[in-house]
Amino acid sequence: MRKLYRLFPIRKEGYLKVSDLHSIYFLESGNPKGKPVILIHGGPGSKSKPEHKKFFNPKKWRVIQFDHRGCGKSRPKGEIKENTTWDLVEDIEKLRKHLKIEKWIVYGGSWGSTLALAYSETYPKVVEKIILFSVWLCRKKDVDWLVNGDELKRLFPDLYEKREETLKKLKIAQNSISTGLHEKLFKGTKREQKLVSMILENWEGQFYGVGQRVKLINRGEVTAEMTLNDRILVHYLVNNCFFEENQLLNNVSEIKNIKTVIIHGRYDVVCPFEQAWELHKRLPNSILEIAPASGHHSNEPYMADRIVKYTDKFVS
Repeated sequence: MRKLYRLFPIRKEGYLKVSDLHSIYFLESGNPKGKPVILIHGGPGSKSKPEHKKFFNPKKWRVIQFDHRGCGKSRPKGEIKENTTWDLVEDIEKLRKHLKIEKWIVYGGSWGSTLALAYSETYPKVVEKIILFSVWLCRKKDVDWLVNGDELKRLFPDLYEKREETLKKLKIAQNSISTGLHEKLFKGTKREQKLVSMILENWEGQFYGVGQRVKLINRGEVTAEMTLNDRILVHYLVNNCFFEENQLLNNVSEIKNIKTVIIHGRYDVVCPFEQAWELHKRLPNSILEIAPASGHHSNEPYMADRIVKYTDKFVS
């Protein structure tokens, strides 16, 4: 197994005003003269984290990270106005211009892979290479798989049953989970908002990795930050992440000449492997790495090994 790199310090950080309302937080690490790479974090509703850098050699890479609109340190926190996939795509391009980077490598996993594809298909001329892991194509069936859970309940009947109990308390019907969660988060009582966050954490958050131990939280453990993050998540889910059906695959010809690496866990139940397979078939020149004994999380040994394999290769 290839070793991960040490967590190297931030070299530069700041805010970029991207609209009258939003300012995004960004940071740079590594070698200022190294090969530039933009790390697009997952979510929606999450943030950039120091451990995201550990796949990159700090002596050779100029690592750029940012928090999406409403996320992490970006301002205003939790804001959903002017917050769509296409706003985020434009933010990435504004950041590239702000940092005076001609071309860069685009890297992302899960929701980050979705945005990486959307950005690269929109601005292919400024993308040198693409590294994706745990691909999420954001089609209706991909969202339904995770949100409705009708098929996933065969794998996690205990977690599904607990979720159903809480959904019933909130009077959310099985055929309208996304809209129900959205309504309770934005118009419900504090108790209802915390119950929604508890549902989200105790469902999707429990099956990221192979061998992951189930650790459920109760309503009292839900923090204000969790609820703000979840507001962004359900804002995207209820709007189909602002995509037309099958949009990413339909536009994949835009990146057919860009070297693309796709890394996916064989046993990813958050974003089933079929998505990486379909993307690879649409991109005949792409490289597909199937990580054995791996789920959704990049921290799993075989996933991490294959990510480092290509970050090292692309700067050798």
